[in-house]
Amino acid sequence: MEQPSMAHLEVTHPVPQFDMLLTEAELQQRLRAWCEFATQEGTFLDVFRMNTEATLSEWEEIRDRLPWKAWKKDHRMRFIGNTMPDDVRLEIKYELVDTLHFLLNMMIAAGFTSWHEVESFYYAKNRENLDRQERGY
Repeated sequence: MEQPSMAHLEVTHPVPQFDMLLTEAELQQRLRAWCEFATQEGTFLDVFRMNTEATLSEWEEIRDRLPWKAWKKDHRMRFIGNTMPDDVRLEIKYELVDTLHFLLNMMIAAGFTSWHEVESFYYAKNRENLDRQERGY
């Protein structure tokens, strides 16, 4: 099924105090479905399963926008070299942001409380990954 275009959306920079994780939590509270579902006893795995399925669905939407069938001439001709049509690139960006929504939901369920905390964990893990490479991992 063809998805509506996101070309009409205005992309702007968020205000300096913007916190992506808190903003997602506010969205989920507003929607209420995830918030109530996630706070019930024993639903932690259900939240992860639901958001994993949603993330996989978003990946499928991205794949459907790309010419992945190398055996089809029209797929090979859609992207010449490393170029990508601007409308396809825009739609893929929005699908990736949709994916990020579901990843943020899982981060919230796991107990992250701010984007700064996510960045701190990322920084620590990235340093470890670099150190592993230096140690011949």
